[in-house]
Amino acid sequence: MKFEKSAGAIVFRESGIILRIGFIPEKGVIPKKGINPIEREYLLLAHKSMSKEGKIIWDFPKGLIAEGESERQTAEREVSEETGLSEFSFIESFRETLKIFYKYQADFINKTVVYFLSKATSDDVHVSLEHTDFSWLGIEEAKRRLTFKNSREILQKAEDFLNGKNSSPQLNLGF
Repeated sequence: MKFEKSAGAIVFRESGIILRIGFIPEKGVIPKKGINPIEREYLLLAHKSMSKEGKIIWDFPKGLIAEGESERQTAEREVSEETGLSEFSFIESFRETLKIFYKYQADFINKTVVYFLSKATSDDVHVSLEHTDFSWLGIEEAKRRLTFKNSREILQKAEDFLNGKNSSPQLNLGF
């Protein structure tokens, strides 16, 4: 059995303006929580399956950890290489791990994948040659599109983390 370790990121973007103070001077009002929620979309990448001809896999940017690299450095490199994004930042204290067991050719692979959460400040995606497509999708559509159940579970953890982290009132002013 071979052992591998990869790292990657769940990349998201948000549209609208977030008001964290809760007061709009021009209107003299305090917005209530839940009014005009921020729209969040997640970046998914498509690539051809290595084991099943003709099958397309939808997942997050990730790759093997190179010698001398930290998990975080690998995630940064993979997001840049696979998406072409250069404007993104990591959300502190989100780190999720999943285990994958699969067969590739004659080998059984025991793989650990570490995911971080990253906010894109640009949506200028240029996928690498190993990928065939990309999509920015809302949470429900992203969960439907993801190929693997464990990726859907990690995505939901990221969404829950982001929703729990933003506890102050927010308002999407739409510009």
